[in-house]
Amino acid sequence: VQGVVWTPPASVEQASRDLRAMAADGVQAVRTPLVLDERLIRVADTLGLQWYQDLPLAYLPAEALQDTLSFARVQLDQWLAVAGRHASLRHVGLTRLSDTSDPRACAVLRELHAAVQDRGPPGSRTYYVTPFTRADACASTVDGVLLDGRSMAYPMQRLRAWQAAHPDTPAGLGAVGTWVRADTLRGLLVPHSPEAQARYIEQHLGYALSDTVQAPPASVFAYRWSDNPPNDLYARSYGLHAADGTPRPASEVVAGFYTGTQTVFAFPGGTAPQEAAPWLTLVGWGLVGLLAIVYFRGPRFQNMASRYFGGHNFYQESVREGREVLTGSMLTVVGSALVGLAVLTIVTVRSVQDLPAVLWSVQALPASIGDTAAMLLQSGWQAGAVLAAVYGISLVLWMGGVVGMGRYTTSISGGQALMLVGAPQWPLLLVMVGALTVPSLSAEMARAVVSWLWIATGAAMLWMTGRILADVMAVMRLPAVLALASLVVSPLFMAAWVGLYLVAWYDMPVRFIMHLLTRT
Repeated sequence: VQGVVWTPPASVEQASRDLRAMAADGVQAVRTPLVLDERLIRVADTLGLQWYQDLPLAYLPAEALQDTLSFARVQLDQWLAVAGRHASLRHVGLTRLSDTSDPRACAVLRELHAAVQDRGPPGSRTYYVTPFTRADACASTVDGVLLDGRSMAYPMQRLRAWQAAHPDTPAGLGAVGTWVRADTLRGLLVPHSPEAQARYIEQHLGYALSDTVQAPPASVFAYRWSDNPPNDLYARSYGLHAADGTPRPASEVVAGFYTGTQTVFAFPGGTAPQEAAPWLTLVGWGLVGLLAIVYFRGPRFQNMASRYFGGHNFYQESVREGREVLTGSMLTVVGSALVGLAVLTIVTVRSVQDLPAVLWSVQALPASIGDTAAMLLQSGWQAGAVLAAVYGISLVLWMGGVVGMGRYTTSISGGQALMLVGAPQWPLLLVMVGALTVPSLSAEMARAVVSWLWIATGAAMLWMTGRILADVMAVMRLPAVLALASLVVSPLFMAAWVGLYLVAWYDMPVRFIMHLLTRT
């Protein structure tokens, strides 16, 4: 079955024109949200189209899918009432991109499938759209499964993985496509140009429809017919047609494949866009150079560093007595550490922002949190600035707590507190150096390096927290109970508080997100 994903526009006349244009392009099936307007469905009937309709159950963890069973029954009843009167309505999607790796979801799907088999018109078939392949647990509950392959480098590999793990359940590609840039640059040499989108569609429709050695997909749906209405996490355009109806080159490719008239296409190469200045690298290495200047031109800073690393007891004594309070130098160290954390965040966002597992995870979040997460994922600079600012604020709060506790023991100044809290931040400088190598790596290697850098950052923060506690207790002669109390505003504990708050207040589907990140 050769189809397209489509969201019908509000105008029935425009939607009818879309359906007729699809049929003229050789489209055999459309996949949409639940549509009950029988004026449109009659058009699909007359054109001989198959209409796959997804029930409004999407991005749900297994427990939420169980909780919405009553709602699902109502939606399915509405579809069944209309399907009996129209030949085009024989395929219904029970859920879309929900946690079908959790066996608890299977009972819900099994019940809905049984209702379709019992009350649906002859030939009715059920499916669901899944992000999972080998880990999917509910394949046996439906007649078929569709895999989401949007923007994937090799969507057919996911299909083959599914077929190997679930040979008894037919599977298709529920979405094949990639996004188009919003500017006016054109040509195959321009990433995400309309021509690059067309080449992507050409390659992957060719793989899907021309493989005579292995089992072909049960269905293939190009993603998507039009940009209107918009429907993307990052507000990107995936349409074969622009929002005003203007066809993109990819529409010609789909029509060629679906009508069987053309499977090889030529597109202009264009001119590759000029690479942007490597500001991230320049800023990072510029800070490394600044720290080198501070070190080599500051004898007191050199002495402090030698005491810190070579004779820590002497360092603690000099801070206690106020002999080595280097406010300017320490602000430079702390500022560089914050930039190091921001750089790691920026390269992380750039490495993972287009990973399907990350996109699915963000869409599984509550809307109020998901919108903010999507905004930060779109701009690594914003995400880096936010994380660095939050980390810096938590350091300031920790310093304030340490100074405040001085009233119970040995009082210290803000400069001394800066030394105690700021000096142990030096491991983040090493993290920044590691992060600066990421832009030069391949995508797969970059993600691996970023993962290890975050593991190293977590270990470093544990060490830094312990080092600060030990120094505070030694310099201020602070009881362990009071020192531990100051952890309430430390960066590590602040992160834990924020995480717990988000999970408790917004009912975040932590288990589902972990499944998406680890099982897809």
